[in-house]
Amino acid sequence: MGIFNWGKKKEQKNDPRYNELIFGRFGVSPTIQQTPSKEAFIREGFQKNATVYSIIDLISKSASNVKMRVYEKKDRGALKEYSSLISGAFNDTSMYEAKNAKNRALKPADNSELAKFLDNPNPMQGQAEFMMDLIAFECLTGDGFIWGLKPETGGQNGRIKEMHVLPSQLVQIEGGTIMEPIKGYTLNWLSYNKGIEADQVAHIKNFNPDYSTAGSHLFGQSPLQAAFRNLAMNNDAITTGNKYLTNQGARGILTSEDNMLTAEHAAALRDKYKSMYSGVDNAGEIMVTNHQFKWLEMGLPAADLALIEQYNLSIKDLASVYKVPSILLNDTQASTFNNYREAKKYLYLQAVFPKLIAVRDELNRWLAPTYGSQYYIDFDFLSVPELQEDMEKVVKQLSLAWWLTPNEKRAAMQYEPIEQKEMDEIHMLANYIPISDGVTPKEAGGTSQQMLNDTSDYINK
Repeated sequence: MGIFNWGKKKEQKNDPRYNELIFGRFGVSPTIQQTPSKEAFIREGFQKNATVYSIIDLISKSASNVKMRVYEKKDRGALKEYSSLISGAFNDTSMYEAKNAKNRALKPADNSELAKFLDNPNPMQGQAEFMMDLIAFECLTGDGFIWGLKPETGGQNGRIKEMHVLPSQLVQIEGGTIMEPIKGYTLNWLSYNKGIEADQVAHIKNFNPDYSTAGSHLFGQSPLQAAFRNLAMNNDAITTGNKYLTNQGARGILTSEDNMLTAEHAAALRDKYKSMYSGVDNAGEIMVTNHQFKWLEMGLPAADLALIEQYNLSIKDLASVYKVPSILLNDTQASTFNNYREAKKYLYLQAVFPKLIAVRDELNRWLAPTYGSQYYIDFDFLSVPELQEDMEKVVKQLSLAWWLTPNEKRAAMQYEPIEQKEMDEIHMLANYIPISDGVTPKEAGGTSQQMLNDTSDYINK
């Protein structure tokens, strides 16, 4: 039996090897400390490195632009279908199917208490700023922690009244028992030490395979942990370039081969060179001397250091770790308008949406049930402007789909149905006439070829 198959049966959970793997030798873990590197990711990355700052800023602000809304569940089967479609790759067909599935599964509940709460999670932040903080911490450290404050009296069925994003590098996990791995959380900030119960914290984290210490896998792994050498290369390239420009010093040493140059002569020669041969005004002058000299190089030219190449390579590596196209980080190679537009679409599909889906699923597990089992929290993924180009193609296809009712077409575009009998009937185009009617091309208003050409022109517009 493999070690990671343990835990399926109660007697297997009593196996001491399982206890030692997950919780330490005695089955209970003390406070699980984070590695100091998470502080370094913030200090050496976000606060010191322009590339990492740009990547985190781009992802977090893009995520904050996707509106979080509350819905009521109508069809659980359609909800599973919608969740599956929205988690995969988008194309014209899947977007159309996702819209239909969402309309069958959910109906907006924008006036609910939960929706009003999500608009302002706490007195100091709106939804956009709250989401930006949460996603930024998760990108930097691999962990996003939401602290939910409940009324002290326990009123309103214990509903959370405020949500705050915790600085994830300062949060420690209090180990629990085998059946409940996390007993609580502790926020350590300067002299402030606050214990928080486990059910008051929503934890969004990246996958972490580190089992080197008891409970270390309970924290998420930061993308910068895998790319820390690339981050160091980027920082070193900038530091070296800055030192080169600031403290260039002497390029080399000029000495006479006949050893006839005294210190006084050397000083005079240097001054004469500066006054007669250096500077823009002396460009093109010819220096003449009756001594033989030799030149000793003291430093490499900037081009030989290849700083720019190393810097650009490290930028692409850091962008790749976060699934951000380097075009969006001023990499102007092949940055045509179409490439830039596709890059923005890729950013949402590969970098932003997966993080929002993780947040959505955790909020539906942790927050939504306290307001009612009928509620479902979701982000308005299909409203992102970068995806609307694909929807234009869908709308064009809908206009030709005579076999759909007008209300079905409205549903595909997320409009409410119109309560009229005609809106639930199929409408055929006036020039679609069955051959069995015996209508000749002339009676139809033109030749058959003209009708075919008109239809072809309309489709190709």
